[in-house]
Amino acid sequence: MKLAFWTVTKGAGNIAREYKEKLKEHLKDYEIDVFTLKKYDIENTSQIDDFTNNINEKFSQYDGHIFIK
Repeated sequence: MKLAFWTVTKGAGNIAREYKEKLKEHLKDYEIDVFTLKKYDIENTSQIDDFTNNINEKFSQYDGHIFIK
């Protein structure tokens, strides 16, 4: 199964990255991606330029989504 975190602020990106690490301990069969805006340069995340275009492009590739503002 695939899970995506989508964030639009630096703080939310850091929180999502931490949640990913915690969830990986319990959801070993899940592939978890964290999407952050490139301007925040958050390590170990998929950095994107355009939130709306990326969501439209990738939404159907995931089984679940978590949005953090």
